[in-house]
Amino acid sequence: HYTRDYVYDRLAVALHMNSEVTQLTVEGALQNSAMDGDVISRDILIENDVFRFLPRVSFRHELGQSHNIRLRYNTSVNEPSLTQLQPVFDNTDPQNIYIGNPDLVPEYRHNLRLHYINYDQFSFRSIFAFLSASYTKNDITNQTIKEQGTQIRQSINVDYNLSLNGSFTYATPIRSLGIKTNIRTRLGYGNGPIFLNDLETMRNSYNGNVRLLIENRNKTTIDWNLGGSWGYNINNYADNENAGQEYFNQSLFADFTYNIKNSISFETGISVDFYSEEAFGEEQIIPIWTASISKFILANQRGEIKFSVFDILNQNLGISRTSTLNYIENSEILSLGQYFMLSFTYALKPMGGTGSKSGNSRRR
Repeated sequence: HYTRDYVYDRLAVALHMNSEVTQLTVEGALQNSAMDGDVISRDILIENDVFRFLPRVSFRHELGQSHNIRLRYNTSVNEPSLTQLQPVFDNTDPQNIYIGNPDLVPEYRHNLRLHYINYDQFSFRSIFAFLSASYTKNDITNQTIKEQGTQIRQSINVDYNLSLNGSFTYATPIRSLGIKTNIRTRLGYGNGPIFLNDLETMRNSYNGNVRLLIENRNKTTIDWNLGGSWGYNINNYADNENAGQEYFNQSLFADFTYNIKNSISFETGISVDFYSEEAFGEEQIIPIWTASISKFILANQRGEIKFSVFDILNQNLGISRTSTLNYIENSEILSLGQYFMLSFTYALKPMGGTGSKSGNSRRR
């Protein structure tokens, strides 16, 4: 039904500069791409030539030992796939039919990434920061056309799509309390035109997450950690305020391991997930409590006999929430509930060190 040829010519020049603390690469490229297609069943020829300037920058600067900043910027041309181009109905699912669009043009994408790392090997304090930005001109997205008993999806070009993401992590020990702390936050923003109920509208999306972890430093006999997280997803639409979506998730968790003379290990942990109600009905609170006891046997502790109990409270319910461009999906999965398990593990290589939780993870 459809044939496609994609050919491009690229001419590039680059400048490299290196010193003891700085590395810099600047590149400029000219790319001419030609995409020719033939809709055989309709006797239609498609010709699309694109000429683009593609700059690229890579920068790294050392601010000290384990302390640096990195920046990467690049551009690219992304041609549509054969599936997106060929005007053939895919009715594998009769209620969700897809048809390609031979009039698609390539995307022109800008990507920017910024990394910051600062780790003090003496105090064990660390800071990690990350920022990314992506801007796509002629972004390829899907338009949904609803008909009686079915819906038809087709790929089309929109003016642009903007995506911003950032994260920040800070970790430090508190020696006076014998603990370590770690806090991480992530933020995201998206903007661009989409199709909602067959009509083009502007979308603004926001998402974020904050997570706190506290754990003990000396894990020879006792290993514990506890923490929690909170996150949100929000979608707003310029021409239809009633179609806006939002949901919030919270989670609390705690784990405890006690090792007795590197021979017996007792582990237990609990996590509690909170799912806000929004349009999904009542708020869901799901506690999952697990526990196990292990006995290490044989020479060099190569053997481990373990008895485990999963979901002691018998509350397991698989819930998954997904946010897309124009809807939020809430899935409840029939999950395996409470169960007991007796297992035996044999390590082919002897394990040294203590029987701490970290050591056990290497054994399995």
